[in-house]
Amino acid sequence: MKNILQFFFVVFSLITITIPLYAQWIQTNGPCGGPITALGMNPNATGGPMVFAGTSGGGNFRSTNDGANWTTASTGLSFSGTYHGATAFAPKGTNIFAGTSAGVFLSTDNGTTWTAVNAGLTNTSVLALVVNGDDLFAGTLAGAFRSTNDGTTWAGINTGLTTARVNALAIKDSSLFAGTNGGGVFISTNNGGNWSPLNSGLTNTTVRALAVNGSTLFAGTFGGIFRSTNNGTGWTNVNTSLTSVLIVNGANVYAGGSGVLVSPDNGGNWLPINTGLNNVVVTSLAANGSTLLAGTSAFYAGVYSSTNNGALWTEADNGLVGTRIRSLAIKANGSGGFDLFAGTHENGVYHSTNDGSSWISTNIGLSNIAIEALAFGGTTLFAGGFGSAFVSTNNGASWSPMNNGLPQTGTVHVFATRGANVFAGTSDGVFLTTNGGANWTAKNSGITNLGINTMAVSGSTLYAGGNGMYLSTNDGELWIPRSNGIASTTITSIAFVGTDIFVGTQSGMFRSTNNGTNWDPLNTGLTVASVYCLTSVGSNLIAGTVFGMFVTTNRGVNWTASNAGLPGNVGSIYPSVLSLTNAPNGNIFAGTFLLGVWRRPISEITEVRVSTSTVPDAFSLSQNYPNPFNPTTTIRFEILHSSFVTLKVFDLLGREVATLVNEEMRPGNYERRFSGGDASGVYFYRLQAGTFVQTRKLVLQK
Repeated sequence: MKNILQFFFVVFSLITITIPLYAQWIQTNGPCGGPITALGMNPNATGGPMVFAGTSGGGNFRSTNDGANWTTASTGLSFSGTYHGATAFAPKGTNIFAGTSAGVFLSTDNGTTWTAVNAGLTNTSVLALVVNGDDLFAGTLAGAFRSTNDGTTWAGINTGLTTARVNALAIKDSSLFAGTNGGGVFISTNNGGNWSPLNSGLTNTTVRALAVNGSTLFAGTFGGIFRSTNNGTGWTNVNTSLTSVLIVNGANVYAGGSGVLVSPDNGGNWLPINTGLNNVVVTSLAANGSTLLAGTSAFYAGVYSSTNNGALWTEADNGLVGTRIRSLAIKANGSGGFDLFAGTHENGVYHSTNDGSSWISTNIGLSNIAIEALAFGGTTLFAGGFGSAFVSTNNGASWSPMNNGLPQTGTVHVFATRGANVFAGTSDGVFLTTNGGANWTAKNSGITNLGINTMAVSGSTLYAGGNGMYLSTNDGELWIPRSNGIASTTITSIAFVGTDIFVGTQSGMFRSTNNGTNWDPLNTGLTVASVYCLTSVGSNLIAGTVFGMFVTTNRGVNWTASNAGLPGNVGSIYPSVLSLTNAPNGNIFAGTFLLGVWRRPISEITEVRVSTSTVPDAFSLSQNYPNPFNPTTTIRFEILHSSFVTLKVFDLLGREVATLVNEEMRPGNYERRFSGGDASGVYFYRLQAGTFVQTRKLVLQK
């Protein structure tokens, strides 16, 4: 009997663990690329050489084929490390160390998992790592540290250092060198026991990189590249290019900063090698035999690969997702599918025809790739960013600039369409085109603060928000202020649920039930202040915020977090959601800050499911399952005929804890998920539909 009970317990555990995995956000396969903070090679990795990449927001990635494909490698990194990835890597045998903004992490399984090794590391912002025999050295914002036991414990080694920030470390013979911020280069001949400055001839003392080639030492600075052939006693400036990274591969020395330079003669001459390298800001370099990898950070950010010593570069970002998605646009394709477009801050526009399973870059003719806004006006796709607007009449295959009448120093933040009219909300006000972008006309009469962040259309009324809220009933000829109640905050997004208007702001959510005449804050359950984007689905409203997503099913009366599947920190801190859009197939897509595009079925987000294939025989409220529960449970109920329905949860004192349903509902079978709070105890849930009322008990067991 005991064995049978154990069997059922195991089966039940597997069911309760496995099922929720499907009810969560899923990261799509792109768009690929993003700012790279570090590259590192482990030639002794188990199974063969492996390259690692740290990103500004997507965490760590690894590749077993020199960057042709990447997979995520962030499990075990802390919150800051998970998001920001490594700023330095150092291999030791088959193991790899990663320095991040959250300290030093060790992986003994090729980056599959990471363990923090920070005991004694008083500053966890790690900028440099180097291994020398059994010793591991770390450069941080607060000096240098040494560990003799693979990071289990650390000790500060700063005697003689005159500046706190250590940007670079290098080993040459038995000497340890440190490149600092403003203090130049220091040398230690006793494993960091004490340091001495070595700055003779070093005219720029902000040292970002160090490299050793035989008996020669190189320093990369904001003032160019310096070379020393006498162990740092004297330096000679051999190139004036700003340099952030230096590596040696074979007989060549490579420098990265404003592009990539190569010296085949130990620093005597430097040649630019940038063909195919779209990005001129190179933050990191790595080499594996004849393959050279460059990590870039500004525009067209990502990893590039060269197999001919840098003579030709190609993008090598497949699977590496770390982009900022500022805008999303969807258009049905007439064949039952849809085209999904993503505007990124670093890499222009991407296009997916398969629900985000794959993405292709669509930037031909797009001279500005920092895209803030995307929208369809009929079959024409509009894209906007700093000082520019572009249109595509062939589904993104190519773009043409359409800036006549737009201010060249402003930024296009949003597009809104009404019939043949397309409006651009910019940092310099509202502009209208009636001819597909060929000409734009300012429409700002009545707008007292021209910075417009968001626009929306409802019927014949146009709404615009920024440092103030405005509406126009005549296509922007005259704007009427509507900021009573929200005048002291910045408006970021607008959405509609029925006749109610919602605005997301830097101070939370507001609703107006009288066309903007007055606004009321509605933030119960909304645990963060900054709302970036909104989208409505029927009577439901979804908000993307600085920390994840929230949903309301009762017109803003209550909000519930909807972040299952998103990377977080102890279940409370999630990625910033910058854009949202609904797809014809029932999915919702979310563009995030440096984590690409995510998707989830809308039915899961609203947490209300309905089936009308079988009309119920009566009103009924089922017992929640599971019960007891932690932290969520499902409540099912049946509606016999169309009724105004409320489903509420109360504590033992009769105080309302949550409103799960508060709307008109048609006949059908429904279910609603309830997430409990921090306090265990007995609660009651009550369904009221017309004159039908039923109450049941549920138990939260923490």
